[in-house]
Amino acid sequence: MNEVLDSPPDSKKTEKRVRPGFANVLLLTIVAMSLALLRIAPALTFQTEEDRVFLGFPYSIEDSLQYADFVAQAKDHDSILFSNRFTLDEQTPRMIILPIYLIGRLAAALDLEIATAWTIAQALFIFLFVILWYWFVGIFFKDPPGRLFAFVFILLAGGLDGWVVLLGGVWPDAWAAVLKRDLWVVLGWTPYMTMYNPLYLAGWLVLLPWLAITKKAFDKSLPAAALSAALLPIMYLIHAYDAVVAMGTVAMIPLHPLLTRFDTKAFLRALLPAAIIATGAIPIALIARWQLADPLFAKVTAESQSGLFVSPDMWLLGFGGIFLAGIYGMSTLRKNTTNANLLFGWLLAAAMLSFSPFFEGRHFLYFVSLPLGLAAVFGLVRLKNKISWTGRKKAFAAAIVVLVFGNSFVRTSIRAFAHPYKDKRMTISKSELSMAQKLRTLPQGGVLASRNT
Repeated sequence: MNEVLDSPPDSKKTEKRVRPGFANVLLLTIVAMSLALLRIAPALTFQTEEDRVFLGFPYSIEDSLQYADFVAQAKDHDSILFSNRFTLDEQTPRMIILPIYLIGRLAAALDLEIATAWTIAQALFIFLFVILWYWFVGIFFKDPPGRLFAFVFILLAGGLDGWVVLLGGVWPDAWAAVLKRDLWVVLGWTPYMTMYNPLYLAGWLVLLPWLAITKKAFDKSLPAAALSAALLPIMYLIHAYDAVVAMGTVAMIPLHPLLTRFDTKAFLRALLPAAIIATGAIPIALIARWQLADPLFAKVTAESQSGLFVSPDMWLLGFGGIFLAGIYGMSTLRKNTTNANLLFGWLLAAAMLSFSPFFEGRHFLYFVSLPLGLAAVFGLVRLKNKISWTGRKKAFAAAIVVLVFGNSFVRTSIRAFAHPYKDKRMTISKSELSMAQKLRTLPQGGVLASRNT
């Protein structure tokens, strides 16, 4: 595999992007459709106990009702400014989440139930992300075999959480509680896990093109730097976490030549595009200041910054072999290329934010899977080139890859189909639903209902 990080520094040679052939396009389409079907099928085949009702969202009821209400506001009132209708506290609607607004307008245009529109959007976002990911991987891997391997490996490979669950009876009770919490599928240890949430995918759909544009910006393109800056506030309105990661990436990129080679000239050259891109944070700060001027918005924002994060020790299980291969592949980051600079900044920013005590760091964990996966592929390529592969060695290596990297995919798939049958957090009782329906017959105003009911 001819990874692009091996390109010489400051090379002016332009490499032609190899266009995928029909077979690759067909495979890409099949992978995208299969992953979309795998992730939405549990919601379509959901079965519950006789006294429980599934509302159509494969999340906890608390999150489901909040998402559903935002979509309802967009559907019924064409509102892009969302309010929290589960409280009587005084407020001015200032929440903006563009993907939810679009889902609401989709529901209105096609006269769909809210849960149906959400499921369609999830499938569509998964499909678009898979296509976009194949394109993005081509930035780092030009040759078709290497690009295809990186694309499939990063999408499907995972850590050792499948084995942890399979050996659940082995762990002490105190360990079991921690393992269950920190290896929670919802945290997004793999891209496949992350596909459960359309909002995360919507953020990635703008983050990946932004990264490609930012790469050009640091390759001495000032127009690209200006475009990168302009996209930041849009990214914030799509999914704020992505904008935070993007700004962190810009801050880390100039440090790469300084920390890996103590190259002060390269560091100083990187400051100009970084400064131009950083101007995109100004409108974000103004929007955030306007939003935080509402007391309820400020209160909810403060309460969401719990400071919870997953211990780095858990990376050995959550990322497993990907983590180890990524460390081995990080030696390629010493190279003076814009690709190496970008991957370094992206990975370091995502990792640092996932441990942040100022945010809820665990909400940033899913950002690590993509750059760490790329680093892992570089590590596996290095390992492949160092070993003389015979037929037996190839068979043994294939078995190890399936057992080490494939168990997480199996665990996540099984959980998606089996878990809803016994997870009461995703359902409500028929009596609760009956009471909620009776509330609709009362006059508007003066009724307060908890999201839990």
